[in-house]
Amino acid sequence: MPTPSDPSADHLQELLEKYEQGACSPAEKKWLEDWYGSLDLPVARDPSTPTDEASLVQIWQGLQAATLTPKKIGWRSGLRIAAAVIPFILLGSLLFYKYRMAAGPGKHDPLRFNQIATTARQVKKFILPDGSAVWLNAASSLRFSEDMQSDSVRRVFLPEGEAFFDVRQDAARPFVIQTAGGLRVRVLGTSFDLRSYANDMRVSVAMATGKVQVLIDSAGVSREQVLSAGQGLSVDKSTLRIVAYTPNLHATGGWRSGQLEFDNATLAEMAHGLERWYNRPVLVRSGRGNAADRYNARFDKGASLKEVLRLLSITNGLQYKFAGDSVWISNK
Repeated sequence: MPTPSDPSADHLQELLEKYEQGACSPAEKKWLEDWYGSLDLPVARDPSTPTDEASLVQIWQGLQAATLTPKKIGWRSGLRIAAAVIPFILLGSLLFYKYRMAAGPGKHDPLRFNQIATTARQVKKFILPDGSAVWLNAASSLRFSEDMQSDSVRRVFLPEGEAFFDVRQDAARPFVIQTAGGLRVRVLGTSFDLRSYANDMRVSVAMATGKVQVLIDSAGVSREQVLSAGQGLSVDKSTLRIVAYTPNLHATGGWRSGQLEFDNATLAEMAHGLERWYNRPVLVRSGRGNAADRYNARFDKGASLKEVLRLLSITNGLQYKFAGDSVWISNK
């Protein structure tokens, strides 16, 4: 990562976009705080202040002229305020300038993001502006630029959930997906499943076709791994331990047709999946079994929670109990 005294323009733009999406690692956020605090920007730091084209140009000039020497930040809340200000000030200035210069004088195109989200038991398929297809699993969200069809790098953000991507091949414009956990997947043209739910302990990638580059950048640790068709990788969010595995591609993609499926899931991950699918609290109670035990199961579209739990009890020996609106499950 570059130092605040020598930022790369490309890297800085990428960090700002990640911050605006809430996808920065702690180390990246700290670096950006120090860099942002070192600037003397000619603009009010009040998120309610309107920002017109002239102001954005002024901000850009201030960014170019600013001395990027770190200094003590007296208002450490700078980037907390910037959760609202960043689109106007930093990200807005850099990307506004880029689009304005690309479009020509008087024809600027402000940066716009679209967001797609799903609710419990809902699966959506949609086509991104570049022609790539995406299936979004239940309780998931995805953000992308409206202008990604013309962007030099096609960036997509998966703040929460699971998605299957069938990426349209374009060797000149890489397709990069960023998760909230600091994992990035870089592809040219391929299809794969990416799972990154906030309450799961792991982020996982399962390859269907093609090849991807997986970048893990979290807590100051940066690692890279290449996956080919039929390969899978999971990253423990707390330890950053990487585990390679062979995914069950039928199970991994079964949710796209509305099936509820678990592939190599822990009891806690299965509870989270049931909770997202049925929109009902599912809690784990300690049992005699091993907490690290893995489960594989598939249920037809329309199966009720009670039916699913009954079948899990028969096939996997799980115990369950309904308590008001909640459900308790445990391994025997």
